[in-house]
Amino acid sequence: TGRDIRRHRRSRPETTRRPPEGAAVRSARARRDSESPRIHGTVGDSSNTEGDGRGRHKQGSDSDRVGARVSEWEEVHPGIHLFADPLSNVYLLKDGRFGILVEAGSGAVFDRLPEIGVDRIDMVLLTHHHRDVSAGVWRSQQAKVLLPQGEARFLADAEDFWKSWKIYVRYDLANNTNTPTVGREVEALSAGRVIEWRNWTIECVHLPGHTPHSFGYLVQFGDNPPAMLTGDMVADASGTVWSIHDLHWDYMPPPKGIEAALEGAIPAVQKRNPAVLLPSHGAPIRRPGEALTRLAENLAGLQKHLAPNREPRTDDTPREILPHLIYLGATSYLILSDSGKGFVYDWGYADFKVLEQARSRWGCEEIEAVSISHYHEDHVARMNELFYSAERSYWQKKPEVWVHEVQQDILANPSAYDMPCLWPGPIKADRTFRDGEKGEWREYVLEFFHMPGQTYYHQGMAVDIDGKRCLFSGDNLWRPRAGGGLPNGPLIPRNVYLPEHGYPYISEMLEKYDPDIIVPSHYEPFEATDEYLDGFKEWAEGIWPRIEALAGAERRDMALNPHWVRAHPYLSTAAPGDETRIEVRIRNPFRERRRFRCALLGEAAWRRALLSGPPPGAAEVEIAPGREANAPFDVIKRGEAKREVLLIEVWVEGAPQGAPAVAIIDAP
Repeated sequence: TGRDIRRHRRSRPETTRRPPEGAAVRSARARRDSESPRIHGTVGDSSNTEGDGRGRHKQGSDSDRVGARVSEWEEVHPGIHLFADPLSNVYLLKDGRFGILVEAGSGAVFDRLPEIGVDRIDMVLLTHHHRDVSAGVWRSQQAKVLLPQGEARFLADAEDFWKSWKIYVRYDLANNTNTPTVGREVEALSAGRVIEWRNWTIECVHLPGHTPHSFGYLVQFGDNPPAMLTGDMVADASGTVWSIHDLHWDYMPPPKGIEAALEGAIPAVQKRNPAVLLPSHGAPIRRPGEALTRLAENLAGLQKHLAPNREPRTDDTPREILPHLIYLGATSYLILSDSGKGFVYDWGYADFKVLEQARSRWGCEEIEAVSISHYHEDHVARMNELFYSAERSYWQKKPEVWVHEVQQDILANPSAYDMPCLWPGPIKADRTFRDGEKGEWREYVLEFFHMPGQTYYHQGMAVDIDGKRCLFSGDNLWRPRAGGGLPNGPLIPRNVYLPEHGYPYISEMLEKYDPDIIVPSHYEPFEATDEYLDGFKEWAEGIWPRIEALAGAERRDMALNPHWVRAHPYLSTAAPGDETRIEVRIRNPFRERRRFRCALLGEAAWRRALLSGPPPGAAEVEIAPGREANAPFDVIKRGEAKREVLLIEVWVEGAPQGAPAVAIIDAP
């Protein structure tokens, strides 16, 4: 079609920044000049193509202080007062001089209680464990902190959670790492428990969706109509949610949190018929019935659209697809040259015995090169065995690895990424290809291109075999079942799904390369008919309208992408006293150019920064929509702890975001 293919680009950092508490971080110049950190330079930014996109370091200013951005108290229902904290709504259930807080936000609320005549908080109720609602609980050690039984461990046993957090081969996608790094004493609540406090009655209601164990609280002050504090179940009267990626607990779509909300949370609220819904993000909802109906429609619309239409592979034995295209089992294929040489596509859990079959049945004497659709363990797990094990009888020299450039870093440095399904063994590419670049191997011309659907870090490969244009699609495309509706593929937010890429872009690639046969990893190859291509395009174009209906057009990108802030590397290794560099990478998820500031902090310093604003050494950068900027920090590990977790706080136009990401440093 002549359409341009977007290239994966990586911005290059140039600056060091201020240290987090618990680790020493300073620039090389600062270490030479004095004991006090001095910051200088600019922040690398890939938005330079649109005006002045480069970052500028500044000291913290009063306009960035949290207190300047907190609203006045507002009574939103009899006895219930809203405090709009920058991290989340905080609700005060008031009875005379005494109160209960639902959510804690940044903790700024504790400084504002005298304004409303409250001098003692007896309890803080949390709807779930995430940092944006729980950060402030450390400001009141006198008040009891209560939260759902299934969520309590994340606060009570925070240190143990982080010590055991699994980096590799991870398929549980619930957002469990959005939690404090330091524990405190809490009380676990069971669903159905009723708390009688002064003139208040509070019922604990299980509202799964945003997390598997989230609660809402049905509260009633005297004889007034009840209100439901819904947490992050719903965000506004149009039936949107605060986050779509948090609904995705399990690996395969559609998200399990959608099913739980439709079958559990929404009926639970409807049954209790509250007069108003009070969300943790968003304005009070005065027409609960209408909002819940819209929420159910929006959830069901996305659920139906993402429901897999796939025909499972029933035969996993090696066999001939075309005379020179052999299925090797698991996710692996072999392209066979007339010379007796072989090119393997993916090598995850295939049995090495198939190589002997390839020799005896199809005359493949040697594997010369390997390519990889994407980094997931079921596609790469036995690669290093293939290279370095006793099976070397299948080649004269180690096969070369050929991959698209988007995969080069994640394959070579898997610990640098906070991603599902990572395999711990690094794989170094021998040849990398730009979008649309061709590579000649024997009598074949292989064309590599970016194919970001099931994960952003995914390639496609097109090659003519036996007179047929074959498109190797990895895990992006499912073989559709007969009568199953529109053909589709897996949308998994934690694998990174971006608006300018994704399945509409893949539809363009299908049109451009015009394959005869699509060769998926987990399903039988199938003919790319016009009916299939048209149906897939229709499905792909229907994704974003449904996401916007559920998240709202303005919050669409942030609601879907949990990696808009990330550390690179995610996992570093350093002995006490050793230095390591960590980049904070920020992608602007908004529709307008925004000013961002960021800092890499230990827990105690982070809590202080939520209240006082960015620390003096915070990096600052302005980023155009959809662009990414990098801020590097040099970190010297302190202490003997096996694992240190640093929080990445980001301020957007002065408002803190509740540490949307972390960086981990392990001792050797």
